[in-house]
Amino acid sequence: MVEFTSPLPNPSRDPSRLGALKMVEDAMGKLIKSGKTSIILVLLSQRDDFIYPGVKRFAAVRFGVQTQCLQLPKALNPDSKKQDQYFSNVALKVNTKLGGINHRLDQNAHQLVDEDPDDDGGDRCNPSESNHADKDFVQFPASLRLQKSKQEGIAELADMMIERLQLFIRRNKTLPQRVLIFRDGVSEGQYDKVLREELPQVFEAFKRIDPKNPTYHPLLSIVICGKRHHARFYASDSKDADKNGNTKPGTVVDKGITSIFDFDFYLQAHAGLQGTVRPTHYVVIYDEIGLGADEIQQGVHTTSYLYARATKAVSLIPAAYYADVVCEQARYWIHGFLNQGSDTASSSGASASGTAGGRAAREAAEQRTYAAAQRMWGNGLHQNLKDTMFYL
Repeated sequence: MVEFTSPLPNPSRDPSRLGALKMVEDAMGKLIKSGKTSIILVLLSQRDDFIYPGVKRFAAVRFGVQTQCLQLPKALNPDSKKQDQYFSNVALKVNTKLGGINHRLDQNAHQLVDEDPDDDGGDRCNPSESNHADKDFVQFPASLRLQKSKQEGIAELADMMIERLQLFIRRNKTLPQRVLIFRDGVSEGQYDKVLREELPQVFEAFKRIDPKNPTYHPLLSIVICGKRHHARFYASDSKDADKNGNTKPGTVVDKGITSIFDFDFYLQAHAGLQGTVRPTHYVVIYDEIGLGADEIQQGVHTTSYLYARATKAVSLIPAAYYADVVCEQARYWIHGFLNQGSDTASSSGASASGTAGGRAAREAAEQRTYAAAQRMWGNGLHQNLKDTMFYL
């Protein structure tokens, strides 16, 4: 255990928090040097939007060690029930980060994921891709890349797919026979763009993964999952509603309001805690597997119970949920840049837009912004954490 001999500088004396972050970095370095460290437990006296991102960046990029932050007010909560719930949630995350399994599906619920499948989730906000590395569909390590703003699609998708397939081979001694990609962050007008620009990258990854078998081509299906819609469901009878008046978890709607020509459905897998629940809209835009309606709907629903940080079903299939979470985690790696450079970049771009050379000046400003982000990103995720769920 490392304790600070003096408290972190007060924000009023250290507004940039650079002094405090230096102390945190030195303390973490001492722990790493003291011996093999599996995980570092960080106790935070209060919420701090500089210290927490700094801890995550040092751990993920520089030191390559798992971390778990605890807020002392919650950890020392006098209400034993709330304290127990908080520690239970922390335990779920720690166990998964260290490679453990919190819960698994019954064998009868594996119809969607039989025959050595590879279940991937993709999101465009770095971008990232997560895929399961075990046959229990619990461990979802992730690959990440830095991506320019306003760039549509997922950059370097083929390389990330190869990284995930290589891990699948190491863990299972075989390549998957079926691959399901759950793609988040795509609007209805971009479905064709995914097929035109991202699908070829997936095929490229299949060709490159095994030089001895360039004809390798597992059955592939791509499912878009989105929550940016205005569809809401209401129980037609009170007996079919939960205590909050929402439809019950597991509600599926695949008629009436769905597309005439597309293979799509709405699924409300979770229970609404407050307000009217929003279902997730799933659209199968590419299907070599030949998914049946019952198969994909039941499979997505049961898999929604495998989210590692919860003991109940979540609203989005975990593969896509994890891709979103890891994107947010990776933002911490360029947190200092985001806080220091965004205003400058915005102002320079805005002032240049009205001049004759506005476009060139704006593009130059965007390039400088991206270069600054690259410097903070460094080599990205540390090698020690590439095969773990460090981001929970």
